[in-house]
Amino acid sequence: QLAIFGAKWDVLVAEHDRERIKGLCRALRYVAHKNGACLAFSSTKDKTSLKAVRDILRQLVFGATTKGGLPEQLDPSKPICVAAGKDSMQGIGAPHGSQASDQAWWEMMAEYFPDPNRLNREAKKSESALVAEELPKYPESSVDGMVEQRLEEIQQYRKQVERNQRLASEGITSKDTATFAG
Repeated sequence: QLAIFGAKWDVLVAEHDRERIKGLCRALRYVAHKNGACLAFSSTKDKTSLKAVRDILRQLVFGATTKGGLPEQLDPSKPICVAAGKDSMQGIGAPHGSQASDQAWWEMMAEYFPDPNRLNREAKKSESALVAEELPKYPESSVDGMVEQRLEEIQQYRKQVERNQRLASEGITSKDTATFAG
């Protein structure tokens, strides 16, 4: 059986607003319900949530069920705890009123918790794109001529290297080609 654990509930609550936490809880409930998993958040400051995590682990590892079952906690203001199969799609709801699909939940989470690395990559791309757009506006004939000359030299060098490799694979060295040419 699959289990999803969320630790440091107290840190999550301290760093994010209530709407984001509620959205995250609903999204994780959706994923857990869809995949038949248990879902439990915990905090070292909340003994009930720690007991729920221990009970889930005891059940998964040893197969021992707890008396009275797993405590169900669906209120997003407290650490969530839901046993596998005990939740419902109606109880979870849909993201932003749309159809409950993996893609819709993914988009909602991307909106609530944007990937900071993705934003940095986009900024770098746009900066280099801006430079590439502005370069043709300020031509310098001497620099452009030198760049063009160097590019031609690189192409000639590459052709020579390819030719030497081809000849070497045929068993002919560059010395042999010099004697044939002369």
